[in-house]
Amino acid sequence: MYNEDTVEQIQDKSYPWVVFKINKNMYTVNSKVINSIVVLPESVTKIPNVPNYITGMIHLRGNVIPLVDLRLLFNIKSISQEYDDFNKMIDERKHDHIHWVEELEQSIKTEEKFKLTTDPHKCALGKWYDNFTSDIETVSFHLKKIDEPHKKIHKAAVDANNCLHDCDNCEREKCLQTILKETKENTMPYLLDLLEETKELFRLQLKEMVIVIEYDNSYMGILVDEVLSVENITVLEETDEIKKMYKNGYVKGVAKGDKKNEILLILDEEKIMTTA
Repeated sequence: MYNEDTVEQIQDKSYPWVVFKINKNMYTVNSKVINSIVVLPESVTKIPNVPNYITGMIHLRGNVIPLVDLRLLFNIKSISQEYDDFNKMIDERKHDHIHWVEELEQSIKTEEKFKLTTDPHKCALGKWYDNFTSDIETVSFHLKKIDEPHKKIHKAAVDANNCLHDCDNCEREKCLQTILKETKENTMPYLLDLLEETKELFRLQLKEMVIVIEYDNSYMGILVDEVLSVENITVLEETDEIKKMYKNGYVKGVAKGDKKNEILLILDEEKIMTTA
């Protein structure tokens, strides 16, 4: 994939390398070919009759910059689609628990045992919550706030089932109504508000960056999830395993960063510009 001259050029420390993230992988491109790094503007001009990975163009310091979404070029779900899917999932979990409380109310009215799951770890929201992680402190802190009201809602059904069997007849109705009122008027609205806020926090962490590449007075902006660092890199010796890592054809080598010693895919920016 790359010869000794290419390796020598890559190892040249005159120009450091910009490291960025796309989905779960980290990529790098040499700063020598980078004109600018900016946050994706809200205003992007759409271009008709182009491949889906060319998402539009922006104006930057008097230049027209076409944008290439590397996620779409690499056949990965776009940031906007990921956000839409996340919103849909949160809305479904909200609906699940609205229905859950409705079933609780029905079971209290009919004095029948509640039949849905009372284990907060076994409902769809609990399964997602137990497995979702984020390296963004504000998101992690917010998610911790969901745990208590979610467990409290599920515990309400346990308390109601116990009340149906253990309370004296003169206190049972009062006990059940207290449980239902607390769940409907306090715990459930609080949980729904937290879930709605989660959607906004998720949106904020998905703010894309544009790395503007310049070749012979031509420009191209590549959309990336996040710019992580600027550092020198060490190219790894080419092996069969390494070849598999750049089988999409838009990567020309594999390296390790000097700061965190993590695997980096060296982007073939010239090929991407030619393709676009």
